[in-house]
Amino acid sequence: MKNANYEKFLEKQEKRENTKIMLLLLILFAIIFNMIYSHSPCPSLAKGFELDKKVEDQHGNPLVGATVILYNHPNGMVIAQGETGERGWCNFTELSYGHYFLWVSYGGITDGEWVWITENNVIVNTLTLPAEELGHGISYNEDLGLGK
Repeated sequence: MKNANYEKFLEKQEKRENTKIMLLLLILFAIIFNMIYSHSPCPSLAKGFELDKKVEDQHGNPLVGATVILYNHPNGMVIAQGETGERGWCNFTELSYGHYFLWVSYGGITDGEWVWITENNVIVNTLTLPAEELGHGISYNEDLGLGK
């Protein structure tokens, strides 16, 4: 009888230990998941930053209707996208602090650049898309070395 009670006691102890290990692994997984998939290096920072992007041709003329896409770094998720207006400007608001990849396409021409969104900072970029490079450019995946 003593031996059977002792075995039950050991089984309960083992179950408790396994439960503790599983709980710790779950917490660790949640922390790692949050770090990987958060598009802000500090997720607690409030959104509210702005990015203005101007797209123009090699002569400084605004390109109306250019596609502008903002990707999160490092996971590559699309954060925002839009088209340039009459004056060649595209505006993204309510962005979090962080590192992004900005991709632009117009008439088969593509280009991209890395941008940092930081506190109290409005980034205004001018990107010139030369007509002589029609059909050439980069993609987000190629720039990161993730294939074509």
